Amino acid sequence: MALYYHTSLFLSTVYKWQVPGEKRILNAATLGDDYLLNTNSLDGIRDRSILQIARSSMYYFDNPFDYRCNSHYMETEHSLAQIIAHMDLAMTHQHITLPLFPKDDESKTTVDRTFKIADIAYARDKDYQIGTDTHAWIHIRDNEAFKIHRYLVNLSIVEILALVA
Repeated sequence: MALYYHTSLFLSTVYKWQVPGEKRILNAATLGDDYLLNTNSLDGIRDRSILQIARSSMYYFDNPFDYRCNSHYMETEHSLAQIIAHMDLAMTHQHITLPLFPKDDESKTTVDRTFKIADIAYARDKDYQIGTDTHAWIHIRDNEAFKIHRYLVNLSIVEILALVA
């Protein structure tokens, strides 16, 4: 199980993410989707430079702190060396404050909420298919209830990463 000491967020194009009963790679036209991932969720990282597109594979845990969470196979465009560099990078912040839309309603005024960076499971832009990356879905671990909560944020995944870099 992934329980890497450092927590670091990084952007990556994911080409394959095998999650039973759920489809996380939705943009088949570009053969991959951009995600904001957390290094504390990685396990079993392998060099896959021999593959046609992907350069590494790994197993990703939505919640590595929940013993009931199974890892899911993933292939990304990052090389093994790039992933190791992300894992060695210490974040400058331990918390992040994000502007959330109440009940995922974009017509309402955002409310600021602070989360631990270690509790971020992953994030993706909301309107990635049409190219308007102004809002993102962020998935946050609730380690007391052993659940993952999804929130709509008034930032893109690039802007979220900029807040902690």
